[in-house]
Amino acid sequence: MFTETMSDTLPVDRIKILLIDPHPIVLFELNAILEACNEFEVTERLNSAERVEDILMLKKTDIVLMDPHVPGVDGLNQVKLVQASFGKDIKIVILLLQSIRLRLVT
Repeated sequence: MFTETMSDTLPVDRIKILLIDPHPIVLFELNAILEACNEFEVTERLNSAERVEDILMLKKTDIVLMDPHVPGVDGLNQVKLVQASFGKDIKIVILLLQSIRLRLVT
């Protein structure tokens, strides 16, 4: 009897994601989470927005997942640049992580 496992059902075309975040730990963790899902493939991890357009021209990308506060360019301007250059074929998801500060009240 044939039993299908998760690895047997990998999609042929995984969703290709470009990660952009200034924090190496966030990039590492997001990459690990996305790669653990069979539907996603991280094509590149960047800690600034300086090379975004070059990467998008070189590597097929479906989604740009980015922190709007990356060095190199303002996040909203980066969205406009990507849409102007590549149309709406590439989806952009803004990921905004706020640090949580705990204060001890005595």
